Amino acid sequence: MAERRDPYPGYDVLAKRDGPSWNEQTRRMVDARLAIERDDHRVLDEAEWRVLGALCDRIVPQPADREQPTPLAAMVDRKIRLGKTDGFRPANLPPLAEAWRRGLVAIDAEARAAHGVGFADLGPDRQGALLRLIQAGEARHEA
Repeated sequence: MAERRDPYPGYDVLAKRDGPSWNEQTRRMVDARLAIERDDHRVLDEAEWRVLGALCDRIVPQPADREQPTPLAAMVDRKIRLGKTDGFRPANLPPLAEAWRRGLVAIDAEARAAHGVGFADLGPDRQGALLRLIQAGEARHEA
């Protein structure tokens, strides 16, 4: 499991729940998202799910002291299952589920080619370096 960092020590957006910056619609939406079971995945297989979990931990680390971390990977899996997109999507892209699968498989393949183990088994520094390499368009594996 990736080491969890807290980029904003002491700040917890959930602490604002009952304050003036959240309205009732925001509370309902956040509550619904947090009610998703952390291990609820119906679209991604176990290997894809493991990579997604490590990717979520790396990109959006959760506060270490949070009793119930936000179920980010489960939220992504649900979004894929429901076909929910964030707006504009180029027509030449594969369907959402296929795009996620290809991406997760490629990240894992790049990790295995570079380090001999899957992405989820790399330490935080190697995960970060690998993601920066991919972001820069310098991935070497054909996947």
